[in-house]
Amino acid sequence: RCYDEMGVDVGAAVPLTPSQVARGDCSPDALQNTWGAQSAAMSCIAGGESGCRPSLPSGVDRTADGQSFSYGLYQVNMSVRPIQCSNFNGGASVNCKAAFVGTNYKATVQDQALYDQCRTMLQDVQCNTEMAQKIYQQQGFGAWRNTATNCGLL
Repeated sequence: RCYDEMGVDVGAAVPLTPSQVARGDCSPDALQNTWGAQSAAMSCIAGGESGCRPSLPSGVDRTADGQSFSYGLYQVNMSVRPIQCSNFNGGASVNCKAAFVGTNYKATVQDQALYDQCRTMLQDVQCNTEMAQKIYQQQGFGAWRNTATNCGLL
């Protein structure tokens, strides 16, 4: 499903049309410089993942101790990968996996300060988008399987 700037469901995104993708900061026009030919598709992904709310913690990707492990426009999972963004930590990678014991739903937070640092990074639009680009290059739309399916991309 895709959502407008107010978080209102605007329906399934098959085929992707302007009324079915996110608006505002997540509109295809806003994403054109970043995503090029994939801007409409990634608009739908961002709309479906976060409702285009960059600081949104996942409501479903929760650790065993109840903390979100996915954040931001593209709901990047920080329990399974380092985070590397040009606008944080001098562009150096931060080992966010080390904030956790385990991964995904079985994880628990062992280093709250590191967790907080990684959360802050992923709540930043530029950082989250850079990470989403890296993930897309490695996994394609499959990284967002449920949302991509709802967007008609898989």
